[in-house]
Amino acid sequence: MLTKRQLKLLGLLEQEPSFQTVAHLAAKLGISERTVYTEMKALQESGLTLVRKRGVGIAIDKEGDSEKTPTEDEDKSLQRRVAIMNRLIFKGQTVTFKALSEEYFVSKTSIKQDFTFIEQILGKGNAFHLTKDRKGTRIIWKNPEEKLNVLLNFNQLLTEHSQALSQSRLEDEIDILLSCYPQDAVNACENILYSYIKENINTISEVYVQSFLSALVALVYQLLQGEHLSAKEKVLNPKRHAFYIDSAVKILHKASVRLGFVYTNGDIEFLSYMLLNYRFEPMPADYVDNGLLERLIKEVSQALTIDFSGDQHLLEQLKTHIPAMLQRLQSHTFIKNPFTEQIKLEYSVVFNILWLVMTDFSDELGVDINEDEIAFLTIYFQLAIEKAGISRKILVICPTGLVTSELLINRIKNALPSLDTLEVASVPEAAELNLQQYDFVLTTVKLKQQTKNSFYVSPFISNSELISLFSEKTKQNKLLAKSPEVLEHYILPHLVFTDKQYASKKDVILSVGEHLEEEQLVTGDFKFDVLKREELGGTDLPLGVAVPHGKPIHVLKTFVALIKNCKKYKWNTYYVDTVFMIGIAQKDLKEARAIIAGIYQIINDEARLKTLRQEKDVKEVLKIVYGKD
Repeated sequence: MLTKRQLKLLGLLEQEPSFQTVAHLAAKLGISERTVYTEMKALQESGLTLVRKRGVGIAIDKEGDSEKTPTEDEDKSLQRRVAIMNRLIFKGQTVTFKALSEEYFVSKTSIKQDFTFIEQILGKGNAFHLTKDRKGTRIIWKNPEEKLNVLLNFNQLLTEHSQALSQSRLEDEIDILLSCYPQDAVNACENILYSYIKENINTISEVYVQSFLSALVALVYQLLQGEHLSAKEKVLNPKRHAFYIDSAVKILHKASVRLGFVYTNGDIEFLSYMLLNYRFEPMPADYVDNGLLERLIKEVSQALTIDFSGDQHLLEQLKTHIPAMLQRLQSHTFIKNPFTEQIKLEYSVVFNILWLVMTDFSDELGVDINEDEIAFLTIYFQLAIEKAGISRKILVICPTGLVTSELLINRIKNALPSLDTLEVASVPEAAELNLQQYDFVLTTVKLKQQTKNSFYVSPFISNSELISLFSEKTKQNKLLAKSPEVLEHYILPHLVFTDKQYASKKDVILSVGEHLEEEQLVTGDFKFDVLKREELGGTDLPLGVAVPHGKPIHVLKTFVALIKNCKKYKWNTYYVDTVFMIGIAQKDLKEARAIIAGIYQIINDEARLKTLRQEKDVKEVLKIVYGKD
């Protein structure tokens, strides 16, 4: 039975539909804020559901408990537990049952259960326990090894439940680490590991890339605190494991130069062991037909107009990679490639062509190949392109190697074919590199030693100046130079839709798909195939553009449809208002590279894309698309 004061508090909460602060309620009732917390807890125990928002206040849950799902309650408990762990691990706080109970409006029994859960999760693989006394509950670290093990367990919990813990949708599960770790540390680890994997694709198994990145972030965080691991005797053999030890040294050295910390032999040993633990384990060679691999190489060669047939190293790499990929897909074991979004943007032509080619093979193999797997395959083919000398290597040097180079990188992507590769280095990193190995070195800071291939540029250099620079110093790729001309054959007036009112990607795909079917450009299955492909990985880009496409088998005649919407709508991850829907017939695969490159030249040109969005007249739109504006 409620007391008079509790009834008054209930009345105040019911009278006001919006949130009220504890201070306001305390003033109205003439009691202390602590007493308000006590009375609210009594109301909750009587069955009333209260909603609390930090910095806003408290209100009665008008929805009622009946509409709450068990999942919502579980998510709320998990969020509370992770928040408590964050205080204990990263902030070094001492917390109490009473304070946490009042803050989160739960019983002390719930907080006790939270601590039990925390000890179970963080204690995996060691004898970790929370320290509890009259002052409260806290963590007293026995040694750096115990702390690193706790960080690894904590990271695993975060990544496994990333969507439930995040306030908004995450592009990658690993991004959840930004909620606890310094952003510069996470970004540096991602960039360094991405560069390492591009050079050593067969070192870390695809299944473990995200786990290794998580471990690297934890180790780097600890090193930034000046805490080092002890070396253990006879864990690694210097001769037999020389590659892993050397790799660990290179990774830690790059991170130390960029972030400013020191590392010891114990730290190298740990990272070497992680590389060894996550190494690539090849599947039996007879798991996949050699004829299939040769056909795959032949079709990609045709689509990219690059002959890979003589690349024995590429064939051997695919013999190792594809059997493991097929086993994962057939057993429905889905892996997350933390670099998929970066690969989609950096190697857009190769990535999209592999999508087109692999969709035909997916039916034959009886599996659906998702974008994370396509991203791994992209690295193999991009490395083959670089080895063949078809692409150019460009190094961008800036003060930090991170934020200040982004504007320049975006402009370079506008001016360059997608087959070229870009690397970024800070000034200290660049001092240790052989600059002669690059075709171009663009630097936003003046270098002490200038080389013939290095150019001092402003981060605000224009697209025309970059194009002029690259065209003067090297021959342009003729196939990609004709991209705008190629689009004239495939983006036709009856395939341009302006000022549309679509509300979702499904509306766009089904509506435009029916129009394409009426025009006898595709079969009736095309639109459904495009929808299925979107389920395997969204084709939307951060620039507000989507590039959906279907299997060549469902395309009767090659086309590109351009759809411009009045308002942006949610596609997959991003909001879009411009769509390039692509259909490439099997006989025209040799044109795929030029078509896709032409579309991305439009997308990456900020000024051109803005003009395209604003124009409503079809004739003027086509002038912009054809590069005749």
